[in-house]
Amino acid sequence: MGEDVLRMSTDEIVSRARLLDNEIKIMKSELMRISHELQAQNEKIKENTEKIKVNKTLPYLVSNVIEVFIVFLCLVMQLLFL
Repeated sequence: MGEDVLRMSTDEIVSRARLLDNEIKIMKSELMRISHELQAQNEKIKENTEKIKVNKTLPYLVSNVIEVFIVFLCLVMQLLFL
């Protein structure tokens, strides 16, 4: 590319520089968009991970409540029949 620049006129070099500036602006914009998208995806992943943790523990909690309720019913039944 160095030899190409030496053969170019000043106007061509200025035009090429403007094209490069525009490409840089587009790439920076794309980088910002992707960064925001990545941040949003990471937040979704964090939220979903928390939901998974809650959903894994909820069945155990429900089963524990049911077990306590069954024990309570058994005690009530025993008191009624005493």
